[in-house]
Amino acid sequence: MTATAFAPEALHPTPALSPAARHFEPVSLFELSIVAENLTRHDRKYVVALSDLPAILASFPSASRILEIDDAQHFPYTSTYLDTLELDSYRLAATRRRRRFKVRTRNYSNGAAYLEVKTRGQRGLTVKERIPFDGEHPLSATSAAFIADAFAVAHIDGPNPADLWPALRTSYTRTTFLLPDDEARVTIDTDLAFRSLAADPASRARRAAAPHGGVVELGPLAIVETKAMAATAVDHALWSHGYRPTRISKYAAGLIITNPELRPGRWHRTLTHLVPDALSA
Repeated sequence: MTATAFAPEALHPTPALSPAARHFEPVSLFELSIVAENLTRHDRKYVVALSDLPAILASFPSASRILEIDDAQHFPYTSTYLDTLELDSYRLAATRRRRRFKVRTRNYSNGAAYLEVKTRGQRGLTVKERIPFDGEHPLSATSAAFIADAFAVAHIDGPNPADLWPALRTSYTRTTFLLPDDEARVTIDTDLAFRSLAADPASRARRAAAPHGGVVELGPLAIVETKAMAATAVDHALWSHGYRPTRISKYAAGLIITNPELRPGRWHRTLTHLVPDALSA
């Protein structure tokens, strides 16, 4: 675990992934968005050792393509998760409530920023809705109305959007693949780092800008996520390498790792066996 100065980009390059990704043909962001937007889907997540990524990439279908923008294939993301002072979003997920929610803002390397709301739909599907984010904290009337509408559609008796404030900031490098047959996406997130934001109820506005404590890096691990309606060829490749889908949420993991008073709960196995370095350092 390493504490260091926070920056809105990934803290390190991704040398373990770059060479193995070079042989894939590129796909543009425009085409990826048309073919595999998949804002309603099943997500399967795997915690994978960086050292295993080259062999796993070699098992991808030969016609898989990699997202490429301006000759770049690996993109830094920054996400800021919003929650109540009581951490309602986190606690609903920890107790596996069906009507749970996640609200975050996400900044992309091209300067775009979005406000996103994730909920659970029928049959456990993940439903994600988003709008361009105006960058305002407290939330603007437009952002608050968008969140309230998303809660209403998902039949969530959620908090007042005015009670949502930045609770955690994450940074990572994402590499995205488009699979050839089932219009599925695969993302590989590396260089993960977390920073807990101040939760002082007397000065909530500072949570958006004033960090609390240092950055915690996850270590030599990647989170591989398949996003499709059914298991993909990549899921089968991961299974053949001994990996199985696991419970992990970047938000929950970041909160638990940076706030020792929170118990791992349903993420106990992931955070105490699959991510030991982050908890023991």
